[in-house]
Amino acid sequence: MARKKEPKQTQLVEDKLKEKQKKAAEVLKKKKEEAELKAQKKQIADSLRKFKPGECLKHLTTRLDISLTQESYGNDVLTNLDTLDTKYEIISQPLPATITWIRDGNNSCEENLVLVILSGEKFVKLIAEMKITDEVNKFKRTFSNKRIILVIFGFEFYMTKLKKEKCSKTNNLSSALKNLTKSDVELAMIQLQLVCKCNCKLLETRADVALHVQQVTKSVAEMPFRLERQKLEEKSDWHASSDSKDCVKVDRLGNGLGRLWRQQICQFNNVTLDISEAIAQVYKTPTSLIKAYEVCSSRREGEKLLADITVRRGRGPSASTRTVGKELSKKIYYLYNSRDPEQHLSHVPEF
Repeated sequence: MARKKEPKQTQLVEDKLKEKQKKAAEVLKKKKEEAELKAQKKQIADSLRKFKPGECLKHLTTRLDISLTQESYGNDVLTNLDTLDTKYEIISQPLPATITWIRDGNNSCEENLVLVILSGEKFVKLIAEMKITDEVNKFKRTFSNKRIILVIFGFEFYMTKLKKEKCSKTNNLSSALKNLTKSDVELAMIQLQLVCKCNCKLLETRADVALHVQQVTKSVAEMPFRLERQKLEEKSDWHASSDSKDCVKVDRLGNGLGRLWRQQICQFNNVTLDISEAIAQVYKTPTSLIKAYEVCSSRREGEKLLADITVRRGRGPSASTRTVGKELSKKIYYLYNSRDPEQHLSHVPEF
């Protein structure tokens, strides 16, 4: 007869089986969580990809009022938008001569910006009649308080024409236009900027208008990407970051500060790495150099502080030495000690 397993052995086998099943369930749960996290990351990456400079224009639609296509610059604007590889629609906007933008996505949303193109003649007449502020506020009310960019096409052309008409004996100008000066126009533009938060751009040619629309469209497309990058940079430590290939990375522990100091010295003309390393060897940080300047008894002593530091060039039998020299020493002194904001390091005072 087969011997029955004792209760203790049976319990031990059951416990091991439960433990094995528990571990298998945990592994399965972990794999499921990793798969969900991976899918979530992919979804976020896909949503963010459309904001990158190379992709963002494909997901933006520029909406132009139909009246703009009838202007002399209309075809130039459309041609420039075609070169951007972006979409555009010609529609009847709530107000004429306006351009808005809408971003594609699950929830398509309009950008908080309206570009308004006025002729120089209309702009000047609105200023003369003291109605320009009311006109801009009308655009803001109509477009739900969006930010307004005002483009004035042919301002100088019309001002020249107005000047000639003023000199003519048979002109039919209103008294407001007759008395209007260029200073009045400039004052009105400042008031628009301060009161209505509206910037004005004066453009004279069709190509200039088309280029400006193209540039604004590109900036609107890249705005989310730039704002996101700005948030990341604001979260970083005190040091500045950059996408430049010459950027020196500095981590939170301060690693890289020495290299950054040496590269800063190399910004001077004809300063090699040998010279910057020689100076950094004596003064490890900019702070230590500034403190050394503070204890100098005179300006002349400060100007000569770095002049005699030995610079070693090369290695082996061909190695040679030289000094930093008075000229560079003086320029570095004025970089850290000059109180004149107009001081040019290329024109520092003589010894």
